[in-house]
Amino acid sequence: MKRLVIVLLLAASMVVAAQESINLGLIPTPQEVCGVDSSRMVVLNKAKVKEMRSRDSMRDNRPNKEQSYSLIIKPGKITISYYSEEGRQYAYMTLAQLKQLHTEVPSMVINDWPAYRYRGWMDDISRGPVTHAKYRQKQWERLHALKYNYCNYYTEHTLYQTDYPDLAPAYAAECKPHPDEFTNLQLFAHAEKTLRIPFYQRMMDSKVNFNPATYYTYDFIMDRIIGAMRRNPTSPFFIINCDETEQLGTGRAKKLVDSLGTDEVYVQHINQCYDLIGHSHFFLHSNEYGEFDSTPYPRVAMWGDIVAKNPAMMKQLPEDMVYIMWAYEPLDSFESLIRPFKEQGNPFWVASSASHSSVMMPSPQRYVKNIANLYRDGWRGGAEGSMVTCWDDNGEALFDNCWHALYWAAEMSWNPLKTDDPEELRRREEQFNQNFERLFYGDTRPRQPQAAATPSNLEGVPDSFSSSSSPKLGEGDRPEGVGEECVYPLTNQLYTFGALATNPDIADWYVSSSLLEPLLNIYPSIVQRDHDKMEAILDKIWNDVDSAANPHVYYTFMRMVGSSEKLALQQAIHRQLTEGGYEEQCRNLSFGYLNHLAFLKSVYLRLWDQENGDYERYIVMNRYDDLGREVLELDRHVFFNVECGMRNDEFNGASTNSSFPMIALRTLYNDRPIYYTLDGSEPNSSSTKYEGPFPLERSATIKAISYNEYGEGVITEKYLLSHLAMGAKITLNTKYSDYKTIYSGGGEDALIDGLFGSNTTYADGHWQGYWGDSIDAVIDFGKPTEIREVSMRFMQNTFDWILAPWDIMLMVSDDGVNWTVQVNWPAFNFSPRETGMRLRTCTVPIFNGVTTRFLRVVVPPAGPLPDWHPAPGQPSYLFTDEIIIK
Repeated sequence: MKRLVIVLLLAASMVVAAQESINLGLIPTPQEVCGVDSSRMVVLNKAKVKEMRSRDSMRDNRPNKEQSYSLIIKPGKITISYYSEEGRQYAYMTLAQLKQLHTEVPSMVINDWPAYRYRGWMDDISRGPVTHAKYRQKQWERLHALKYNYCNYYTEHTLYQTDYPDLAPAYAAECKPHPDEFTNLQLFAHAEKTLRIPFYQRMMDSKVNFNPATYYTYDFIMDRIIGAMRRNPTSPFFIINCDETEQLGTGRAKKLVDSLGTDEVYVQHINQCYDLIGHSHFFLHSNEYGEFDSTPYPRVAMWGDIVAKNPAMMKQLPEDMVYIMWAYEPLDSFESLIRPFKEQGNPFWVASSASHSSVMMPSPQRYVKNIANLYRDGWRGGAEGSMVTCWDDNGEALFDNCWHALYWAAEMSWNPLKTDDPEELRRREEQFNQNFERLFYGDTRPRQPQAAATPSNLEGVPDSFSSSSSPKLGEGDRPEGVGEECVYPLTNQLYTFGALATNPDIADWYVSSSLLEPLLNIYPSIVQRDHDKMEAILDKIWNDVDSAANPHVYYTFMRMVGSSEKLALQQAIHRQLTEGGYEEQCRNLSFGYLNHLAFLKSVYLRLWDQENGDYERYIVMNRYDDLGREVLELDRHVFFNVECGMRNDEFNGASTNSSFPMIALRTLYNDRPIYYTLDGSEPNSSSTKYEGPFPLERSATIKAISYNEYGEGVITEKYLLSHLAMGAKITLNTKYSDYKTIYSGGGEDALIDGLFGSNTTYADGHWQGYWGDSIDAVIDFGKPTEIREVSMRFMQNTFDWILAPWDIMLMVSDDGVNWTVQVNWPAFNFSPRETGMRLRTCTVPIFNGVTTRFLRVVVPPAGPLPDWHPAPGQPSYLFTDEIIIK
């Protein structure tokens, strides 16, 4: 019976190759499986293995024939024929997988070779998680068995050197290089972790890139190159990175860039780094007589995003430079992106992404297509190598999330797609998922997931898991071509959750920053959100969670449950503040949310510790602790309410024509006294006690404090403006972006609420963003009002797609229908290359003043992003925080 099952399994799936082939369950799929004879079965563990190194048996037309091999499998005997030691190793890897999957197989011949000469993976160890030696061993063993033949670690500051012990964690020095590891060192931009330290800032251009105008930079780079070479002296490649240099020349290198041009400065720097690698090699591998040892010079490789935009730059760089063409989007074709490198003639690689940056787990719907089509087009275009990247941009993405993507990249780099037909991709993906299920998870027999500990106070969440071995998928969750009864249930969990990344109802909870927005930034979109609908989506996928087999899927689910609990609490807080009567609900939800945060923190840190050391672990811990502190201090937080349009005589009986915004203070439950100051000093129980709303006669920093029964106080502060528009009504003729809830700035009244946004981020909830559209706001003062000046503050952060405007137009009207242009004022005139976080205030004077009831403020967008930007031609954002009228 067992023999019959194996025969049926082997005959079940045909691959795209024209040769007679069957699906053996191997990853990567061999190029040829032929001569299959199911009448002659071979017991793998009983067959003797014979090696034969014979060039005569290798076809000369095989790509990368030095890595090729043949397995001739016959009863009692398996012959390995290989061209070089690499081919021999790959033959044994294939044989090991066969033995893992099958006890016996039919007689057959496997002829195999890789499409790409170099097939590698990269782990980012500079954005937070820094893997420890034990986990690196796991990475190497598992991925080397998939026939990857190089790895590298994206390194900015985490190369440990005794001369620079303040840059990298000491345990990084314990991570010795793997024989297949290539040296990787960032030598231009993305240097913020180094340059944030005061003692290295003499090398700083902007806060993120080195200054090519000072010798300090090149002395430091020389030291770092020597340190990297000493760590890995036999690496055949040195990857210098030098990508995403948009801020070049915005700081101390401005004079040099203005005189030579950005491209020339960039080229000079690359050539300098290339030469320093040569000098370092000479220094390390020659004796006092100038005699070299046998260690070959490493080939230099660099990311190609800068030179691809101006291919003429490649003519000024070394002829043997290797370019890495990277693209992380799931495009149908990458031929146009590959063309500049193909036409230049230099060796080049293609780099894909596991798509797990800034999300809790990657989406197969995204990376499967990216990897498959990029590797297909790179292979056609003559790429020498491929690399799948795992980025940790927000400091929380864990490598263990990426195994499915890494296995898929191993499959595609060895045996890429042959056609543009989507049906080929569908068949290969389905076959791969069946094979991945068997290789990675062990088998596909029905299993009951192990129960997982859950906090007892999670409303609506079962105490344990239960699932079918063949879960049914919701509409849109299923990989194309896969039926309802899924033959790879554990792998399918990755797809079920990956589909949430593009689900319009819940996609914002899929990103890892979903919990990090302040609890009390309660925007209109949060108040209006259908919480029951979100709960229904989570309930639908609950049975697809197997905490034992897929712990990261489990964490993702529980993190989204946390977002759901946060939403419920925010909505209850809003109702308590606006309607009252929701005190008990707020307290119960606060208690449950706090416990859930503690649970999430413990789950995540256990996952972290399996991979990484203590370096920057505290950052993640602090994030969770800050979230918990928000909840614990909720009852003592002082809420400010600007009650616009209320006149002084309504409060004190005075007869006056002046009006000021009235400031009301309260705690959530209105059960604690409040003390406040208006001069910016720290309040205490001796400060002015709040008795009722008071007028804000001038702009001021209001600080308020409330105490609990133990005398522990919480200070809340806000800087509030006082200006004419705060007693007015505003109508937005254009809509702010709904891409993220924080882009509302607080809602329709955000531009006249008296609140400035943060000076360091547009994501604090008080900046209002418009994507590709004008700001067009009409302010109704309710009566004719004299105005003499209008001010607006704008942000520029080109790298984040935010540009400051070129001009502002003011129009006035007595009826709100017929408008007269009063002022068309130039706002700013500076280059978008002035990137980084930059604030600009534009003050528009109205000479001699004007009396009007309606004021219309129109701010056109700055236009599309420039050609040198990573997203050229895309609409830019406008961000402003207040329209100040005096």
